[in-house]
Amino acid sequence: MKFLKIFSFILFLQAFEFVELKACNLVNHDWQRLFLFETLLEVPVFPAGEVDILSNMNIPPDPVNVFWLVNNPSKLLPAMLMMPVCQKKEFKINWLPVSSKKSSMLNMVKRNYENATSSIILSSNSIKFKAALFHDLNSSWLCYKFVLAQDNRIRALSLIKNHEAAEELNSTVCVSISFYRFPIPGHIFLIDFYPDTKTRINLYDSPSLVEKLLVAGFLKPFFDLRPASELPDFPALK
Repeated sequence: MKFLKIFSFILFLQAFEFVELKACNLVNHDWQRLFLFETLLEVPVFPAGEVDILSNMNIPPDPVNVFWLVNNPSKLLPAMLMMPVCQKKEFKINWLPVSSKKSSMLNMVKRNYENATSSIILSSNSIKFKAALFHDLNSSWLCYKFVLAQDNRIRALSLIKNHEAAEELNSTVCVSISFYRFPIPGHIFLIDFYPDTKTRINLYDSPSLVEKLLVAGFLKPFFDLRPASELPDFPALK
C-alpha cells in the first residue's frame, strides 16, 4: 500500500502538470564509492575549460590565433573534434598547437609580441582523468552511478591590442550515468553532463523506470519540486 500511494501521487502530479518530474526529483540516493581510478593526461579530451576562458576574456570578433601549449600536440584530435560542442559563442579562432616540452608561455609571448595584434597564448596542464563507480545504500546496493571526470588547469594571455588580459581557470568536466543493476538500455535512468561544477545538463532521463523501482520498493522516495538544473548533485569523487 505504501508504494501504491507513492505511485498514485506521482501520477497525480503528472496528470495535472503540477511540475515536470525528472528522475532526480523522485529518489533519495545515498551514494557510496566503490572505486576511484585516476591518471594524468598529456592533453585534454573535452576542452570546455579552454573555451570558457576565452569567453571570459571577451575577445574581439576578428580572427584570432590561439597558440595552445600542451604536452603532446599530436594527441589533440579528440579535443579538436569536440571543440564545436563546447563553444558557447561564435569564435573565429585559428588553433595552433605547440608542444610545452619545446616552448613555454614566456617564450611564446616574446616570440609573438611584435606581431601580437591577433594572438592569444593558452596553456593546458595538470590534466587529470578520473573514473569512479558508486552504489546506492538506499536501494540496497542495486543502483549504481558511473562517473567520468577531467580536471584541468588553464592559463591564457591575450596580446591583442586594446584587449590585453590574463586569465587562469581550474576546469572540471564531468559525465554521470545512473543505472539499475547494469548499464544497459532499459536499466539506465539518468545521464547528466557537467561542463563545469555549476552547470548541469540532463542528457537522458527515465522517470518511468524510477517510478517502477519505487513501486517495487527498490528505491527510497524523495520529492523535490525544484527544477532538475537547480538540484545540487555534482558528483563528489573524493
